[in-house]
Amino acid sequence: MLTKNDLSAIQKLVRIETSGVEKRLGERIYKLDGKIDVIQVGLNAKIDKVQESVDIVQNVVIEHYDKLDKRVAQIEDHLNLPSVS
Repeated sequence: MLTKNDLSAIQKLVRIETSGVEKRLGERIYKLDGKIDVIQVGLNAKIDKVQESVDIVQNVVIEHYDKLDKRVAQIEDHLNLPSVS
């Protein structure tokens, strides 16, 4: 049978082990947070580049659509066709 002193000693050892584990986990979490921040910065830069590319493509599509729309209107005028738009 365990005495009160035995239980106190066990409790003290458990506290020491628990605090050591908590400290190591805290350090790992801190390192992981740093890695996550680095990855997030990299992803944000890539997202910005993709968004820039999307904007360029959208502008090109709009520009070409406008040119095609004008060309269709010119052809309709030339052929004396009623405008579809």
